[in-house]
Amino acid sequence: MAPAGEEESDLGGSSSDSTHSSAKHSTTTSSTTTGATTTSARRPAAEGASAPQSRPLANRPPAEEKTAPIFAHTDKDGNIDYQRSMLAVDGTTLRVSRVLWEVIYTSDGCLRKDVPEQLTELIGVMAKLELESSQYSNPYIPVDLHAVHRSCLYAKRMWENCEQASDREKLWTRFQMYKHFEDAIQLLHVDLRPSAASWHNMRRAAILQQHPATAKLLKDEPLTPIMMAVIMAVHAALALALKHIEGGWQAALAIWLSAALVGGFCAFGFQALDHELCHMNSTPGTTLIGLLGGGFTTVPWFSYYFSGGHERHHKVAGTPRDIDRDAFFWAWERTPAALDSPLGSVLWASIIGAGLPVLYILSLGYCLLGNWRNNIRELGYFGANLISMTVVHATLTWYGGSRALWYLLLSMAFGNGFLCHPLMGFWIMQHLCHSVEHGDHQIGMQPTMSYSGSPLWNLLNFNALSHVEHHDFARCPWTRLHKLREMAPDFYKSVEDGGHMQYIPSVTGMIWEWVFTKGDKMNFACIRHKLPGWDADGSAPPGAPSAETKKTI
Repeated sequence: MAPAGEEESDLGGSSSDSTHSSAKHSTTTSSTTTGATTTSARRPAAEGASAPQSRPLANRPPAEEKTAPIFAHTDKDGNIDYQRSMLAVDGTTLRVSRVLWEVIYTSDGCLRKDVPEQLTELIGVMAKLELESSQYSNPYIPVDLHAVHRSCLYAKRMWENCEQASDREKLWTRFQMYKHFEDAIQLLHVDLRPSAASWHNMRRAAILQQHPATAKLLKDEPLTPIMMAVIMAVHAALALALKHIEGGWQAALAIWLSAALVGGFCAFGFQALDHELCHMNSTPGTTLIGLLGGGFTTVPWFSYYFSGGHERHHKVAGTPRDIDRDAFFWAWERTPAALDSPLGSVLWASIIGAGLPVLYILSLGYCLLGNWRNNIRELGYFGANLISMTVVHATLTWYGGSRALWYLLLSMAFGNGFLCHPLMGFWIMQHLCHSVEHGDHQIGMQPTMSYSGSPLWNLLNFNALSHVEHHDFARCPWTRLHKLREMAPDFYKSVEDGGHMQYIPSVTGMIWEWVFTKGDKMNFACIRHKLPGWDADGSAPPGAPSAETKKTI
């Protein structure tokens, strides 16, 4: 499903990129992750156009001299040290953000006396970073760094000239500062603070450069459609077998146990294998088996995965245009205030587990109202999925009675985390944000998590818990994800083993923590990552200009 007002060609992808999201996100205006008012459209530099050139600075080193890199930290073998480089990006982001906010909400058209010195020093750092970007072809320096540098130069010029300005000119200057630096704040949050998608893009490029043999893993897995057929046979056989159980409570117990111990895994498998099939080269055979498998659960996974929704998630994960959070994952980020307790959390997880089909339909319907042209393709897939779903459920109910129907519905719910079933772990874990707290802000962002516990449990989840590996290489099938860790151990080594990756060692422990955590339970793909002075909910720091203040300037 596509956001309202957003064309499918945005991403330079195929027509399969038509995906759904909240209609509030558009390409004409973009809402900052910090809760500030909407900012103007992204600068051309962010869309691949040539970066704007800033004026030469006196402290800029000559082009022929190679300076010591600031971002591109290297290890003893000369390879880029990924973790140190990312922390350097974070550190500079925090510093720029702090200075820019001082400029915005402490100025009356001039700057505070201590700010210009910081700004002058910061401009020197920016100049060196731009030089490093050209000398080292450093992928860790976003192209929009040039725009932030230009913002700093603009502030410095205002500082130099403000003493001679009249009150009217100062008022106009202040208005320009608000207008100009809103864009800078947007750049800081979206560009200098890498999104989940850019985080994985940088990892992928580095892995392929240092371990080119990993490219051999990126091919279709013929076992996937076979496994889909096997699960369909098992699920149908068990649904039909339940009608032969005599007694009332015995049959009810058998339905619940069958759904929790077998059916939930089958229902989860239909989702996981539809997901795998959508990443394979599309053929009539894979599409048909995906459609049939999608008919065994009331969540229209075939519609979501095959219409391009998931493909778009990979391209824009962790940005305001990421549709997964709007469609589903907001439900696991926090519970309603009335249910903000352990028992209420279990109840909320059960409501979401059973009501996930409703969330999907509401999300699709909302986006159709906002922009039906961009979502018409997914509506067609949803119609096909609905027909498949009706045929499968009606057929099994006809031959297996109401017990078969209850088994199918309960299996779907358990597969989505009903009653905090362990399969709920996948929905919480996949883009659970890990970061290191440092005062009032966070550094060391990791927007995707993988599981490091039982290989058997991961296999029962069709290796869907190896989610970092999946987003690093979406074309690597579920049967080969473990080989990525073997072939590129330096990129997947845990912190405990001297690496930089964080893992979830226990699914049950993670669910337990989710149940007993009040307020914000998770931060999907670090989309609400805090910068200095910002509250966890993304609201502006104390003293920052409100929307009403800006309108009066």
